[in-house]
Amino acid sequence: MERRVVFRQGKQKELILYSKYALGFTWLEFANNLNIKRKTLEKAYRYEYCSLPYQVFQSICNLRNLNENDLCRFYNARIVEFQ
Repeated sequence: MERRVVFRQGKQKELILYSKYALGFTWLEFANNLNIKRKTLEKAYRYEYCSLPYQVFQSICNLRNLNENDLCRFYNARIVEFQ
């Protein structure tokens, strides 16, 4: 099973853009810190073509020193299991 974080429309993009800005990263630096490809971050996740993998969400929380539960509540997101 794969865990993903599901956001309301527009909220995943908001999280990614604000996190990139808050951390002062370029797209490449942000992607490297998340251990994913830049195009995956900038296109698939930013434009919400795919839901965010839980591991990537955890990495964003760690980079920003934020609590996962607080961030889920703030963005009205939920963690789901996909088969």
